[in-house]
Amino acid sequence: MINNSKVKLMTKLAVYEKKHKEDIEISKYSKSDYVRLNLIKNVLSVTVAYILVLVIVGLYQIEYLIANAVTLDYKSLGVRILGFYAISVIVFVLAGLLISSQRYSKAIKRLNKYLKRLKILKKYYDEQEEKKGTL
Repeated sequence: MINNSKVKLMTKLAVYEKKHKEDIEISKYSKSDYVRLNLIKNVLSVTVAYILVLVIVGLYQIEYLIANAVTLDYKSLGVRILGFYAISVIVFVLAGLLISSQRYSKAIKRLNKYLKRLKILKKYYDEQEEKKGTL
């Protein structure tokens, strides 16, 4: 005979597994490792994006740069470029820290509900095995 509560529980578990696959992947990491990994990805992404923006701006201003190549103050230009880069990295690292920390916490909360439902499902199967054993 079909146990409706068991079917509902299995449906909820299947929906969770389909909708929140990343929660199970996230749970493989400790919070600090997950945040560190995301921060490394974030810094690399910001660096690549910053370099691409510099190349685009440089190409856009190529005529000016060539015409004034001798008179440009490269030291102050380098300091400004590195300063903007440092500010960008700091802003994105702080934002990434907050976002990845919240994402981890939410995933763990959802995963705890999922694990509780799995325990309930295991009890259903254990009860079913006990009934088969007594027959």
